[in-house]
Amino acid sequence: MLGLVKCEQICKIFSELKKKKHIKAIIITGSGKKAFCSGQDLNEIKNFKSKNVNQWINEFKQVYIAIRSAEIPVIAAINGVAAGSGFQLALLTDIRVSHAKARFGQVEINSGVVSIIGPWIIEKVLGMSKTIELCLTGQLIDGKEAKKNGSHLPITKIIDVYYEEIQKRGDNRFDTSSLISLLK
Repeated sequence: MLGLVKCEQICKIFSELKKKKHIKAIIITGSGKKAFCSGQDLNEIKNFKSKNVNQWINEFKQVYIAIRSAEIPVIAAINGVAAGSGFQLALLTDIRVSHAKARFGQVEINSGVVSIIGPWIIEKVLGMSKTIELCLTGQLIDGKEAKKNGSHLPITKIIDVYYEEIQKRGDNRFDTSSLISLLK
């Protein structure tokens, strides 16, 4: 789950990685076998007050800035469900690779929560029509459809998700930082 504490941790990690010039790419993946990221920690919004909205939005904004301003490629190795803010997190990366059974979507509406930031990110990758569909239906799409709509690259076997991009990108001997920063 992606909550305020995790957001702070992600920002700290990306800040530290900027200082390590020997790192040529960042690969983000889930820690288990079922999910890349199941989304927002809904326990955080149980007692949510309107006065906290700006702080909450700013925490997520900082994660988005950290990922999008990385001067090296950021790759999502999606090993399962990427829902809600987890889907948004995946879409912020430069390259997304998954397997056919991975599932993606903007599911907040299923919990009675309005997606505030998600549509902006999703629309940049999938276009307005698909964004509206995903946000209003709460449906999940699978890896095959994600590849078909252009949001994800190769479909691989589940175990290969972790290693495919490492093998392709890990031995990158040229400095891509100036090129990457121009592309983002």
